[in-house]
Amino acid sequence: MFSHAVTLGEIWDPTDVVPVDLLPLLITTGIRPPERVLAHVRRLDDPWDGAMDRACAISAVAGHVDPDEALDLAAGIATEQARAKALSALAAHRPERVFGAARALAGVEWQARALTAVVPHLPDALRAEASDLAVAAAADVPDERGRFHALLALLPHPEAERYAVEAVADMSPDEVRAAIRPDPAAFRTPALLEAAWSRAGVVSRALLAPLLSAERRAEVLAGALALEVPHQRLEALVALIPHLPEESRAAALDRAWEAADSVADHAVWGAMSRVESWRSLVPHLSGERRDAALRTALAAVVAVNRENFVVFELLRLAPLMPTDLLAMAVAKVGATRRPCWRAPGLFTLARHLPAELLPRAVEAATAMGEPYWVGMAMAGIAPRLSADERRRHLADLRIVELL
Repeated sequence: MFSHAVTLGEIWDPTDVVPVDLLPLLITTGIRPPERVLAHVRRLDDPWDGAMDRACAISAVAGHVDPDEALDLAAGIATEQARAKALSALAAHRPERVFGAARALAGVEWQARALTAVVPHLPDALRAEASDLAVAAAADVPDERGRFHALLALLPHPEAERYAVEAVADMSPDEVRAAIRPDPAAFRTPALLEAAWSRAGVVSRALLAPLLSAERRAEVLAGALALEVPHQRLEALVALIPHLPEESRAAALDRAWEAADSVADHAVWGAMSRVESWRSLVPHLSGERRDAALRTALAAVVAVNRENFVVFELLRLAPLMPTDLLAMAVAKVGATRRPCWRAPGLFTLARHLPAELLPRAVEAATAMGEPYWVGMAMAGIAPRLSADERRRHLADLRIVELL
């Protein structure tokens, strides 16, 4: 949800770092030249804490700075995970240099990631070799889910599919569900679909609904309706509903509504379980029913007892909100006490706001005072502003004085 390195869980107050998403904006608006921005990236040289900072910064400015200078900076990154991230971002700009640097990585996971990024950009003479090396590295990634996702990025390489099927066969049912949930389409080949089906429970099979035959969808629907745990029944039904025949959809929606209404607060996450239940149902509803589900979800947000979780849930709901509720979300996020939650919240919320609410977001951002967090929030808001407003607000940021 948030860009690059900062999430709602982090609590820190940097004083000598420019938010990475701000860097390309300072270049494209002409507020700072690429050379000045790269000089700042070069100062992010702490062997450990600064490694990912530098990688994120290089990733943010790739395409806006001299790629050879950026690659020189990437080569000096201490950790291979961070170095692979930077190399991947530069793959399109200097593919042959990135290929050489990727081959030198010792960790198979990081080598596979960087090689996978560079394969499409290499000349024909090198592409097959790089693809084979990437598959070999990905196949050696020790954990099944990491191996599966590394191999998935290398399809349609035939060996990648074979190894990916083997990885799925080694996963537990919970791991299969976690692999399916973010991208069911990843299992689009017949071999991968059968491997997942054989390891999957009812919820996981429901998540595969876009890929299933009508007969299998009917089988999964029967299993979903028989699930006793409300949140499991709801997740399965919500995944199935868009793919059911018209005559079955209304009844499935009714059962999903009943399931959402039965979800209780979680022992650890509290009211978040209710928020997520109603949020998942909203896209499948219309008219008064949609409005009721959305407002029920927002009422549950009020019961969430941690500010960072409140911000997180509001951001999850934002794409579904009409303008009046988005105004409430701006006010709520803008009133969040800790800037380390308020800033990324405003950054992400900005992309969903209509033009008339952007001034409120700017006001909430600048009210924080702390230069880093103001800069982070404005990095998300500024692209939504007119060119003149964007440049004016960015040029006024105190954090820019570091460059």
